[in-house]
Amino acid sequence: MFLPENIDLSSSEKYNLSIRLLPGGFSFALYCPSDPEVFFYKETTFRDHFSYNESIKKLIFDYNFFTLPFHHTRVTIVSPKYTIVPDHFFEAEQSDKFFDFNVKDNEGKIISDEIAEIKCHVLFDIDPELYYFLSRNLCNPAFTHHAATLIRFFSTSADVVEDGKYCLANFHNRMLDVCCFHKQQLLSINTFPIEHSFDPLYYLFGVWEKLPLDQSNDMLYACGDIATHMEVLDTLKKHIRNTSKLDIETNTIFREVKREQIPLDLMTELYANNKR
Repeated sequence: MFLPENIDLSSSEKYNLSIRLLPGGFSFALYCPSDPEVFFYKETTFRDHFSYNESIKKLIFDYNFFTLPFHHTRVTIVSPKYTIVPDHFFEAEQSDKFFDFNVKDNEGKIISDEIAEIKCHVLFDIDPELYYFLSRNLCNPAFTHHAATLIRFFSTSADVVEDGKYCLANFHNRMLDVCCFHKQQLLSINTFPIEHSFDPLYYLFGVWEKLPLDQSNDMLYACGDIATHMEVLDTLKKHIRNTSKLDIETNTIFREVKREQIPLDLMTELYANNKR
């Protein structure tokens, strides 16, 4: 793997490393918080020759720059397995019980990501072997979940969307995030698997009916892998009056990858960095 010439790993402390653990795959970004021209993103899908954990270990060992001391190292779990617990119910020692009550197939290691802005915790799981391997071999990694990143961003960034009620439909990795807010207050968030082309419509219309949201007045923002789901978007536009594509502008210059290929949670990370 060849990194761009403008990334000098002898000064790794200048860069942020953002790793995303995907279902059946892995991606990472290297960028400089102080220089928008320094950015590199790579995503790969694992084959069946090795287990998931073995594939991650092989990547880390084969490309040993992952272990360098970066300015900040983030590991984001991308999965539909998470649950939200309000602060007034949350007890750290009860995390496993909260998670098991709402989510099936506990991987064994439950992590809590506190979102102080809306007084809640996002609980998610990770294989313990993988967690301890990454904790040992990466430099002070911070573990988070992609849903926590979205909640934290949209509950604090009022300038990105219109005021009022809105629903965010984020297509990625054969999944759909459906996040609903009233101004900066979280109404609901779920991540659904996409197995059939009509699945997104079923999930989105179900959420709009249950909340409920107003098809004439409230906003629907679509983002992520929209190109694969254009028929879905065309149908949504027929039923939801205010439907548009969400664009998050950053100063980052994308040379070797298209902007639309950058995952939403990573885009929010870059946007927040530009605001600092």
